Amino acid sequence: MRRILSAEGLITLQTVMHDGTKITAQAGPGSFKQEEQISKHLTAAREHVTAMGDPRSENQTPRQAAARERARRERVERLEQALVNVQQISVAKRPGYARASTRQIGVSTTDPQARIRRHRDGHYGLSYNVQISTDAAHGIAIGLHVGQAASDDEYLVPAVAQIEERLGRTPELMVVDAGPPRDHGG
Repeated sequence: MRRILSAEGLITLQTVMHDGTKITAQAGPGSFKQEEQISKHLTAAREHVTAMGDPRSENQTPRQAAARERARRERVERLEQALVNVQQISVAKRPGYARASTRQIGVSTTDPQARIRRHRDGHYGLSYNVQISTDAAHGIAIGLHVGQAASDDEYLVPAVAQIEERLGRTPELMVVDAGPPRDHGG
């Protein structure tokens, strides 16, 4: 499809616009937990799975039993992933977390990949940073990345690489916003 669009002159790569936006995750604020809370929930979930015994022994159809078993297993898996993610965040000391105390570091137990991000209107929420590269000639999206990094800066080089991989060449001009103001110490 991309080759057809390029052959028809709809993708020129003369000017590519690149920008990001925060997209709210489908996780409620109550799902945001800190490491200690996640550990407690994980222990309780594992105990629940162990105590439930054989779900086929209850008065339910095999399909219902399988669904309940899968739901319990997926809950444990999400909590395990949440625990890994919150531990990685604690160790990483990335710029977005440098000022936060360890009490403020946590993740969602229902969507462990989401991170708390500030949106344009000023509110904070569990979100993803979605980056889109668009060929300016006809407004066709030619690149997309969904990530966790707070700053758009981290996505520019990978965006150019993605365009080159998909279309066989790099844009002549990339237009990006200036990003957040920075103190350069001078």
